[in-house]
Amino acid sequence: MPAGFAQPGVLFAGNSSAPDRAFYRQVFNKLPRDKYTRYVELRVGSFAAALVAANAGIPPSCMETSDVTLYTGIVGTYVSGGDLLSLGMTLDGEPVELPDAPHQGQAAHMLYVHCLARMQAKGEAQYWSDLVTDMVEREAEHKARLADSLRSIGERLPGVKFTPKCMRPGGGGGRHP
Repeated sequence: MPAGFAQPGVLFAGNSSAPDRAFYRQVFNKLPRDKYTRYVELRVGSFAAALVAANAGIPPSCMETSDVTLYTGIVGTYVSGGDLLSLGMTLDGEPVELPDAPHQGQAAHMLYVHCLARMQAKGEAQYWSDLVTDMVEREAEHKARLADSLRSIGERLPGVKFTPKCMRPGGGGGRHP
């Protein structure tokens, strides 16, 4: 392996195992705060490493994050207080309408639509069909759970900066379910 990495995933802290994240926390705790004043993470994913950094005392207001996926785009845009409509989320070629709800409820709706569309695209297997049925029949419960998760991450990363990126050169597409 190049540079001596046994597992290339170590380069992406958000994709690392719990023991690896525990190690990162030790590293973050030992960083001299007068020399390390910013935390920048590309491909932030689920914000796992950013949360480890915050738990280690790095202020979220000093964090700059980005990613190319729709899931992370929704979460990051919500947490950073950005404009959810700017993500340009579409379903079957049509813009996803946001409900008349607080920012958290709008982000939960977008995550719900994203998750449901991904499950519906899996095919006719009974497992996926049952999950889609549950998502539709218990929509309000799923959106409430998503809203609670968004609230929690927002409380843990106040002031974090997030920039949605596009995986295609030139900026077209890339963030749709």
